[in-house]
Amino acid sequence: MKANEAIGAYLKDFRAKHGLTLDAIADAANRYGAKWAASTVSDMEHGGRKVDAIPNLLLLAAVLNDLLSMRGEAADISIYDMIGQQDLSVTPSFDVPADDLAGMVGVQPVRFDIDDGEEFADGISIASHIPISAAEKRAAKKLGMTPKEFHESFLAFSSQTLDEAVAQRVGPNASPQKRGSVTRELLNDMLEHLAYVTYEMNGGA
Repeated sequence: MKANEAIGAYLKDFRAKHGLTLDAIADAANRYGAKWAASTVSDMEHGGRKVDAIPNLLLLAAVLNDLLSMRGEAADISIYDMIGQQDLSVTPSFDVPADDLAGMVGVQPVRFDIDDGEEFADGISIASHIPISAAEKRAAKKLGMTPKEFHESFLAFSSQTLDEAVAQRVGPNASPQKRGSVTRELLNDMLEHLAYVTYEMNGGA
C-alpha cells in the first residue's frame, strides 16, 4: 500500500472510532498555525493534500495525540502507527517490509510542546489549550456570545467541548440532522444551567 493511502485510511478510521468531526481535527491543527479546513482533512483521508509529506505527517500525528490527551486517553500515536504497520510501496516495483519500517520511521509518539505563556492564533483558549471549534463559533454567534465566552462556559457546564459532548451523545455515523438536534438540546441545557447559576449568585432573587 502507498504511504498516502495508508495514512488516509488510518485517519478516517481514527476519526470514526473516536466520533470526531472533520472540523475538530482541522481546528486542532490550526492551533499550531496551520490553515486547515474540514475539506483539508477530508482530502487527507482520501490520500490527498500530500498527507505523507513529513511536515503534514508530523503535524497530523501530534494533533491526533492532542485530541486523545484532551479526552484523558493514551496519546501514543507514532509515525509507524499511521503508516499502518504493513509493507509500504515506495515505487511501483519496490516495497519496504513492515518489519523494517519501525527502525526507519520510529515508534516514538509524536508530541509538540507549547509553553503555557505562548500566544496562539485568535480563537484559541490559552487557559485550557483546547481549540475553539467551528461548531462552537457558530453556536456562540447564535447565542450572542464571543467564541471564547461560549467555549469556556460550555467547558464549565459539561467538562467537555461542544463537539465532544455531541459526539458522545449521538455516537459514530450519526446523520447531520441528528447532530443538529442534539446540539440544540445541549445549547438549551447550557442556557438553563447558566440561568440557574445566575439565579443562585443573586441569592435566589
